[in-house]
Amino acid sequence: MSFLSVFQESEPLVHRLYEEMVVLVQKLLGRFVRSEAYRLVNGKDLPCLDINSPAIWKASVEVGADTEAAMSNWDPAEKRAFRLGARNFNLKATDYLLSRLPFQNMTLRSLRCLSPNDREELSGSELRCLAMKLPQVIQPGEISMLIDEYTVFQLDTLESTENIDEYRRAAFDLKKCDGTTKYPLLSKLVKALISIPHGNADVERGFSENRRLLQDRARLTLESINGIRHVVSYGKRFDSDPSSFTITPEVLKVVRNSKKRYSERLALEKE
Repeated sequence: MSFLSVFQESEPLVHRLYEEMVVLVQKLLGRFVRSEAYRLVNGKDLPCLDINSPAIWKASVEVGADTEAAMSNWDPAEKRAFRLGARNFNLKATDYLLSRLPFQNMTLRSLRCLSPNDREELSGSELRCLAMKLPQVIQPGEISMLIDEYTVFQLDTLESTENIDEYRRAAFDLKKCDGTTKYPLLSKLVKALISIPHGNADVERGFSENRRLLQDRARLTLESINGIRHVVSYGKRFDSDPSSFTITPEVLKVVRNSKKRYSERLALEKE
């Protein structure tokens, strides 16, 4: 799956953004640079790699099996010219990415700790770094308690899954013996962090959803559109199946209050 295809998904993927950037550049490097030149280079040091040095280039640039087959009947001069052009293209594309992708962004790098498969000791320092950048979510005096929660969380046995939403729900719905949330601070921080967009796909998808909502409707206020969007979004937790929706006292209360406010608004409009 290509870089752009990965980030068309609707699930939160900001924790994968940094690693996917590194992999994208490594794929391009692999076409014309020898692997030993970048194999041990980490993400933040990739921009320092001198890709213009012929000393690290492969003897022959990778152009793909289909292209090699198409070139089989070319004369040597044509093949050489094509390979030189291919190397120059890959070099320019890689240089462009290295000069613009945020490999030095420590916040983006630290977001890797949100990955369901990353609960190593190193990820604790990344989590601390993120918490310190969000004092409006985690107070400075709560950071030590947050790290304590994360230490316990690292030892907890959880079902393995790649989907961060499923993983988050499984982890943060856990309760202590007294019925209180097991990881209150960790849950609050992670919810704030996964709300960071990983691209424009969600925004573009939102315009499309709004367009569908407005079809065959005479008039909708902004509040109504937002309300419908909230309902549709929440329904995705149940695969958009109304029969799976759990009716709780809180839900009934919200519906009653909604009907009450709607009736009051109609009464004001008639006056």
